[in-house]
Amino acid sequence: MAVADDKASEEFLRLYGTEAWDDWRRLLAHFDLGEGFAFLVLLLPGAVGASICQRQLADHLAAKGKKLAVLSCEWLEEARQVAARLFALEAGQDLGGVWFGRAIPDSDPEIDRWKAAWRSGLASLNEQRNALRRRFVCPLVFVGAPWLQPLLREAAPDLWSVRTAVVAVTPSAQPGRPGEELPTGFGPGRSVMMGEAAHDPDFAREQADRLRDRPALESARADLLVRAAIGFYEHARYAPAEQCLREAVRLFRGLAGGGTPLQDRLAGGLNNLSVALRQLGKREEAVADAREAVQIYEQLAQTNPDAFLTGVATALNNLAASLSHLGRPEQALAKAQEAARICERMAKARPDAFLPDLATSLNNLAAIMAGLGIREGALAKAQEAVHIHQQLAQAHPDAFAGGLATSCGTRGAMLNSLGRHAEAADSFRQGIQALAPAFAKLPAAFGALMGNLCRDYVRSAQQAGREPDTALVGPVVERLSKLEQTPQVQ
Repeated sequence: MAVADDKASEEFLRLYGTEAWDDWRRLLAHFDLGEGFAFLVLLLPGAVGASICQRQLADHLAAKGKKLAVLSCEWLEEARQVAARLFALEAGQDLGGVWFGRAIPDSDPEIDRWKAAWRSGLASLNEQRNALRRRFVCPLVFVGAPWLQPLLREAAPDLWSVRTAVVAVTPSAQPGRPGEELPTGFGPGRSVMMGEAAHDPDFAREQADRLRDRPALESARADLLVRAAIGFYEHARYAPAEQCLREAVRLFRGLAGGGTPLQDRLAGGLNNLSVALRQLGKREEAVADAREAVQIYEQLAQTNPDAFLTGVATALNNLAASLSHLGRPEQALAKAQEAARICERMAKARPDAFLPDLATSLNNLAAIMAGLGIREGALAKAQEAVHIHQQLAQAHPDAFAGGLATSCGTRGAMLNSLGRHAEAADSFRQGIQALAPAFAKLPAAFGALMGNLCRDYVRSAQQAGREPDTALVGPVVERLSKLEQTPQVQ
């Protein structure tokens, strides 16, 4: 969906800011990726934002010749009777989506009665999950305040297991205007965690729990918690990732007096915790932990730069992303530039080892520069990242397909911001083609990136007056739709 410069968009951005606009567009994207049943959960702080989103979704569907069915939820009984009301709807071919709910904050004096009514209605609907999926071939959007998510999970576990997405619209620290932000997925928030992921994070956490209260094994327990956290993060389970990392950091702090290796692991744990906190909207804490990680790595690099400069650069990139999300773009730019300079020095000395870090830093720097309006400079950095990733992918396609696709997406976003939509479409197309083999092997791991590329390719092609290549994106969209139907675990 193109960013609409209309009254509703202005209202939304004044209320919540540009990052929240990205959150909201994630949900809208599900109405562009194909047809079929989808169970979407939209969490907002209050009713004003919900009203704006409802109007925008209705307009978005109307442009496609579809309508949005809105089930009011002004009274307790309307929440209790959600199942009967849904099945009473006419699910005709022109039905593009169903909207149900109301964002009632915890401060509402009737909040306990509202939660009881929702619990009753959801429990009834849970028993008809399969019938619901057969009846509706369009997305259902359940709208509520943040308390709705745990209630859904508890009262309607079968329905929760088939959810397509949970989108939380989180107010930004610094409001903005439409058009100033990058397309979803190619901004400076694409930090990765440091370390190895556990293939089964739940099992890794269980193993860590077995080592509790055994002082001699606290270091091993902390390492298990970090591996579990990275595994949780890669499956978008950010809350358990945060829990594991907080405990790991606590353990590393207690052990850090034991020498450099534990200081290094403490810095890595803080860096990873910062990444998880940012995903959960805890931006101030994310910045604080990222700063501490940078400080520790810088101290270690003073005595052993060869071993720890890469940690400095990674932590600086993460700090830059956290500062950008906190609404401090100038500070973010300074940190991103510092990270890029370090990576350039390392890559000149050892290109085989550090070119990937340089490409990641350039991507990050390009996104932050674009956010500050330095668009030509941002494009140059993004192009450089693409060039590096092309070299890396030629030698090791399996290892660097994701990096090349991300760089192509970043470059496409920069070209779009300059109004060069045909070139942007070509860049997104190149990213899709580069990612296709990896996506075929590991669709869950690369689904979000592929979805962003396809969505922005179609949008750019249309803006350039071209017909999108359905032979290219059609099979991908079909695979993404199937992937979205796969039950997820929290």
